[in-house]
Amino acid sequence: MKVLFLGAALCLVCSVAYAQTWQAQPRLMKERSVASCTDDGTERTMIVSGNKLTMKTVVSYDATIRADGTVDEIIRLPSGRRLRLTGNVQTRDLELTNEQYGCRYKLVVKQ
Repeated sequence: MKVLFLGAALCLVCSVAYAQTWQAQPRLMKERSVASCTDDGTERTMIVSGNKLTMKTVVSYDATIRADGTVDEIIRLPSGRRLRLTGNVQTRDLELTNEQYGCRYKLVVKQ
């Protein structure tokens, strides 16, 4: 039992130690969005741990990272709206798309 507990604790420490965290800000992609779309200034904290990407604002959303580093996940907001998170986590080249309203945002990594 002690060995099992120690093994689980070690796995937890390893996954926390290798978690990557960065800040990203959505920037409206005007050329790929309808004219009525507006900028979204809500900064997001992005956390990668294992094959999971967590995007945090006031609430957290999780997306599964595929073996090639890509994500394609529908995120349901508390308002009922849906956003699609797509792109490559390894390169941090990510986009949010509100398909209902035709708005597309590039998640720009903050330096």
